[in-house]
Amino acid sequence: DTNLPIPLNGFTTVKARSLDNGIWSALTEASFTVDAIPADSTNLSIVEILYNPIGASADEALAGFDDGDMFEFLRIQNSGSQNIDLANLRFTAGINFDFTSSSVRVLAPGGVAIIVANLEAFRFRYGTGFDNFIAGQYSGQLSNGGEQLRLIGQSDAIIHEFAYGIDALWPVLTTLDGHSIINQNPTAAHGTAAHWQASVNLG
Repeated sequence: DTNLPIPLNGFTTVKARSLDNGIWSALTEASFTVDAIPADSTNLSIVEILYNPIGASADEALAGFDDGDMFEFLRIQNSGSQNIDLANLRFTAGINFDFTSSSVRVLAPGGVAIIVANLEAFRFRYGTGFDNFIAGQYSGQLSNGGEQLRLIGQSDAIIHEFAYGIDALWPVLTTLDGHSIINQNPTAAHGTAAHWQASVNLG
């Protein structure tokens, strides 16, 4: 019976087409989530930004990754208590990335997703142990001089919009080249410089 319901137990993409007099229609697809709510400013946080990685090593340069900026990344986290559906979540300023068709579509409470400047460069430097967290590769570049980031969600509602900086209010990385900045208070306003610290470890 072609009219039986299809049970969904988690994030699923359904692809379908119809047959009419021996002719197939165009393929259409839709994605569905179960037990997940949309991302918003109360449940999703930007928790780490690596905007100024160390330069390429000799091995990295030999492999074609000769620009330190190829190793940039940004990490988001579910700071709420329910699963989050990342559909319609997009970075539209600073960098550009749409999570709707990303490799990571649902975040469990405490779950993280990473977006990277260059996927192959990231894997070359950090290995493949983070693959399950990598949502994809963004376009644009994180400025080493600080810049405005904008993350929007459903109906283009702003989830986070703030400018990270490099002055004394923000973590000063002059002698910490290659360290990321980490949000120590992810449920508070992201634009408050005092909430960010330099990472303990390089990268």
